Amino acid sequence: MRRGALMADVQQMAAKVADLLESRLRVRGPTLAVLVRKAGRRLPRKVRRAAQELASFEGLARHPKGAMMVSQGRAEAAYEICMNHLRPLGSKERFVSAALNFAGTIALMLLVLGGVFLAIWAFRGPF
Repeated sequence: MRRGALMADVQQMAAKVADLLESRLRVRGPTLAVLVRKAGRRLPRKVRRAAQELASFEGLARHPKGAMMVSQGRAEAAYEICMNHLRPLGSKERFVSAALNFAGTIALMLLVLGGVFLAIWAFRGPF
């Protein structure tokens, strides 16, 4: 494969991951490296490392000598890890997830409040 095609591929992969980070996690930044840093712990460790690796490959691919150091296989593997995590996070899934998290929080609060009420009732008596 020609180096020019490799540079374009890596830059396209990085641009697509950056677009998904911006749209899904609502982080803003000029480069993929900045976006990954801003996303921080919202990304799982494996995905964060893959995105950082892809960002470093993007930087290397911009220069002819650096492009020779980029491994196409590793770049594609990092891209797949990022895409497998970011692709399914659509707006409907995020809404359902947020609603379930909210309902779970309310249920836990009611459970704790009920336990406190029962404990007070047991120590003081029914009336």
